[in-house]
Amino acid sequence: MMTTQALLPALEDAYHAHAAVRDRLRAGAALAPPGSHQRMLERQADDMDERVYRIQHRARDLQPRGLLGGAADVARFAARITWKAASLPVTLGQKAVNGVMRGSGSADERRLLRHTEDEYTAAARALATARVGEVLADQVQDHAALDLFQAIRHHDMELLDLLEDSLAHQARSVAAARNDFRGEEPANENFPHVSTRPLGAAAEVADRRR
Repeated sequence: MMTTQALLPALEDAYHAHAAVRDRLRAGAALAPPGSHQRMLERQADDMDERVYRIQHRARDLQPRGLLGGAADVARFAARITWKAASLPVTLGQKAVNGVMRGSGSADERRLLRHTEDEYTAAARALATARVGEVLADQVQDHAALDLFQAIRHHDMELLDLLEDSLAHQARSVAAARNDFRGEEPANENFPHVSTRPLGAAAEVADRRR
């Protein structure tokens, strides 16, 4: 028969997954231009931080001196998360630089779209861990954990809906920017002809001199 101890791995997985989403949302907000999307990311990051805290609190209740209870365990756990949080903005920042270096008028739009894709993927992973935890909590009849995972899963689904809307909006922006860029290409096609005109004129002069 399963016991509440079986929930500890599920709680740890959920903790890591939701902490990763929180850090990615914060990094995305730091890179996003001021506006409604940035405010949404900041708000969702704060909400996710509350979920992370609740997961950690439940894990401590189940095993006060184990997974997340001891001071040394908490320190090691926090160190892993802090390292990920510190390295994530650097990674995303590098992606932004790469997007700009490739050029074209849609670099900013493509950068935002790529970030949102990453956020959506991380949020989907967090939702999956919440669902697994929900099933296990029901199996061991841990009502506190069951209520927690159900609430978290509900919020994760809301976040995914918001990110899905952002994906659709940003995809349309990328398409529009790409169309605008292509609309400018015919003017660029004249450059080769301009560069050959002096050669053509010189040839005509040479013919007349013969």
